[in-house]
Amino acid sequence: MLDLLYTGMIKTHEAVIQDVVFDIVENIQIQKDISAFLPLSPVEYGVLLEETDGTKSGVLLPNMVGIQTMQQALATIKKKYEL
Repeated sequence: MLDLLYTGMIKTHEAVIQDVVFDIVENIQIQKDISAFLPLSPVEYGVLLEETDGTKSGVLLPNMVGIQTMQQALATIKKKYEL
């Protein structure tokens, strides 16, 4: 996986990259029921939002400055990734 990350993303930009930080996600929970998802804390949980047809997606890491609710997290992802 690290080789894929390096050859696919880092190698072409390594002259301008200062740091690479990543986390391995162990527990992915697919949640289609929005009422179960909204009470979660975006300070603790990251969010991956994918369009129904799977053509576009966006991600927001946990503990992003200014994001206190899942509603804010979803709105940020939708705007940033034009979902």
